[in-house]
Amino acid sequence: DLQLGVSYVRSSSMYGHLVSKHLRRGQTCETAGDHEPEGISVRSMSGVFVIAGSLTCVSIVLAAIGRGCAKSDAAGAKSDTADGAVPPGAVPPGAGIPENES
Repeated sequence: DLQLGVSYVRSSSMYGHLVSKHLRRGQTCETAGDHEPEGISVRSMSGVFVIAGSLTCVSIVLAAIGRGCAKSDAAGAKSDTADGAVPPGAVPPGAGIPENES
């Protein structure tokens, strides 16, 4: 079993020694005494704002183009069938509906 092998390796003293030595488990990070980490600010987030704003603008433009194309296609389809002709592949009105036989 893999689970049994993993638990055996973790219980060995050599594994614990390697983890504490190379990964420094159990030790605190040393920082300079006068160094204070910079907090999150609008200035530090400017790159995220630029990327998110650009993606939003692109999606709005693409949606407007797509809507414009859909409207022009619908207008073109209406003008093609204005003379009463049935477009190819469409079912003519009343076709397939049985008339009432009295």
